[in-house]
Amino acid sequence: MTPIIFEKVLKQTSQGTLLKNITLTIPAGSQIGLKVTHQESRCFFNLLTGKTRPTSGQLVRNDTTIMANLTTDAGYPQLTVSQYAHLFLKLSAHPVDLAAVQEALALHEVWHLPLKRLSQDQQQRVVLLRLVVLHPDLAFLENPLNELSDDGIQLYLQGLAYLRQSGVTVICTAPYLEELLLVSDTIYRYSQRD
Repeated sequence: MTPIIFEKVLKQTSQGTLLKNITLTIPAGSQIGLKVTHQESRCFFNLLTGKTRPTSGQLVRNDTTIMANLTTDAGYPQLTVSQYAHLFLKLSAHPVDLAAVQEALALHEVWHLPLKRLSQDQQQRVVLLRLVVLHPDLAFLENPLNELSDDGIQLYLQGLAYLRQSGVTVICTAPYLEELLLVSDTIYRYSQRD
């Protein structure tokens, strides 16, 4: 992945300015945390993926493949974890050892359960499963630790480390620094003040 560069990016909507003077370089393999509101997170994601363009400034992202886990993501509740993994494995050009992934993400005990029967902790690790299997250049995770138990957080962090070992760049957004301290190597706090 070539670096993604935001240079003095400003984004306005009919409700006003959402992001202002964003200058950020996202190097390959980094794990960056952004302390932003939910609305700012969505705006940043839409800019990052090219869904929207900056009002001003420059954004260079080249041919980076980006996948996200947004708080409003819908799943495939009727599928088992195994079926879900195999579905995405068919879509992936990246070779994956599913047995190793099961262990690394602590999903072996729920491998044959439908997604709708999983706890929130387990569902978040299934999101990591999808990212490991599809192996994007960049993973965008919105509030990844929200509503997880203490044990769920520990297992998620282990899974996130496994994802990073494969070379995936990770951007996490959250409104709280405490969450970002656990999931990021570098943290940026956004404030619209000049």
